[in-house]
Amino acid sequence: MRPYMILIATVVFVTTLGTAQAQSYGLGTIPTETELSALDTLVDNQGKLLPNGQGTAVEGAPMFAQRCAMCHGANGEGTQTPAGSGPQLIASSPDTSEAIRSGKYYFATTLWSFIYRAMPLHQERTLTVDQAYALTAYLLYRNNIIDENEVMNQRTLPEVTMPGHEKWKLPSGDSS
Repeated sequence: MRPYMILIATVVFVTTLGTAQAQSYGLGTIPTETELSALDTLVDNQGKLLPNGQGTAVEGAPMFAQRCAMCHGANGEGTQTPAGSGPQLIASSPDTSEAIRSGKYYFATTLWSFIYRAMPLHQERTLTVDQAYALTAYLLYRNNIIDENEVMNQRTLPEVTMPGHEKWKLPSGDSS
């Protein structure tokens, strides 16, 4: 008799659990394919998934002043405020091991992806593709990595060699 009681208890439990999980609470909506694809903005180090667009440091400078300087400082020196800190983005000298020149970003495509997906803080995903390319170009230029008028796009950005790139190693030891 005891095995039947365990079987009945299990069936009741599983049935109740299934019913509870099937219940709708009326929160949110199912995202459309367009909404899902808008969130899919991660790019690899070779830039295979970079979108069409372009920008230069000249175009990025006024955007940095308007949308980035409040957290990162007018010259990218970083800030400390009661609300938090904005890390240094522009090296004060070629020897500075801060921010972009430190090797945190082994690939320029990673920098672009982070800017496009996560900046500005509390206004994430408000930058256009062209604005992200321009801001990336501006930071690369200010860190003496590219020239001021060099156009960054889905073809040229993956070709940029970042400081610290030589530190990047795949598990196999291949650095490509």
